[in-house]
Amino acid sequence: MLSDYDAHLPVDGIKRTSQIRSGLGLHRSEASCQTISPIIEDPFEPLGSNDRANVIIDSLKWSHEAGRAECLAYVVMPDHFHWVFRLGDCELSDVVASVSRFTSVRVNRLTGWGGAFWQGGFYDHAHRVSDTTSRHIRYVASNPVNAGLVQHPDQWPFTEVFPDW
Repeated sequence: MLSDYDAHLPVDGIKRTSQIRSGLGLHRSEASCQTISPIIEDPFEPLGSNDRANVIIDSLKWSHEAGRAECLAYVVMPDHFHWVFRLGDCELSDVVASVSRFTSVRVNRLTGWGGAFWQGGFYDHAHRVSDTTSRHIRYVASNPVNAGLVQHPDQWPFTEVFPDW
């Protein structure tokens, strides 16, 4: 539940991290937290249906269960999603690429679409301190309210903070 998440935020487990940009992508130290926000290519074909949103959620869950990324929070919006996570045993670019590939193929198969599903690139932010992670989790949880989709974060079916996976 959203109102309870502050009590469970792993403040002591979040270490300071640095990010280095290179042609190979973002490199990180262990236990760094990230927020990514991929955007779909065609905003007129929204993600907000149960089937499409669940494809994305299933991919995040798989990444979590496989130890690639510990999910702290996510929200699937009509034309993008936000995901706050702690990297596991791989690089950010690998995690994002696998989620993007899986969701593109599955949603295109589900809808009969073809071609690019996600825009090239994505917004990302490496969290250096726990306060930043807490702010990102709040932002993710309140995104449907801020967008005028619901009155309270708990009303949006495609949001979860500290999922019980």
